[in-house]
Amino acid sequence: MADHGWPHTSTFLAEHEGCNEEFFHCEAVELARKLLGQFLYCHQSKVVVRILETEAYPKDDEIVYHTVFENYTDPELKAKFKIKGGTMVAWKPPTTMGDRLYITAGAEACGDVVYLRSCEPIEGRHIIEERRGLSDESSYTTRNHVLIGPSKIAEGLGKEWESNPVLYEDGGVQLFHGTVPPREKILRGIRNLPQLEHLLWVNRGYKRFALKTRNPTYKYTNNETLREVKQ
Repeated sequence: MADHGWPHTSTFLAEHEGCNEEFFHCEAVELARKLLGQFLYCHQSKVVVRILETEAYPKDDEIVYHTVFENYTDPELKAKFKIKGGTMVAWKPPTTMGDRLYITAGAEACGDVVYLRSCEPIEGRHIIEERRGLSDESSYTTRNHVLIGPSKIAEGLGKEWESNPVLYEDGGVQLFHGTVPPREKILRGIRNLPQLEHLLWVNRGYKRFALKTRNPTYKYTNNETLREVKQ
């Protein structure tokens, strides 16, 4: 589907402040939490989505990191993820049907990444539905489901941003400041690592974050490990 031609207007840019480069100068776990409630804005289509759920992959968590990205050699991983913090990267794991979206964290050679697990549409919902091949009558087009799931986010944002994936620059996709009101409780839980289910001794870590009141997928994490985070 083409990513252009939809009639729409937006006042989003006039009402929100973009995140600067320093926002991303932190390790993956910190960035994963900071990204909750922030907005991704696609300049071409004016699609806006709000981030609801994230998962952190620090490079120093080597067993997990190399298992999740096992189909890459070290040079390929360096080219893919060891780039400047604040860059959005699309990657298709060999075990999935579609792309996943990651945001790099920290210094250029760090390799830390944050996995985007769920978002909600704020503007351009019809564009997102069209990209996903959904109709208004579909049971999956409710506000709480159209971008719930990693491959759905990638599909909904399309490919328009790939020519300029740096999130603190104009032109492609850009991150803008949002808020997390007190009524939206932040949850922190273990990462979902199906690739490592046979390795019971691997520390999955409390590196997954979600907004409880907006995001229905937090229930799929082990509820016994979920804790509300002080805001």
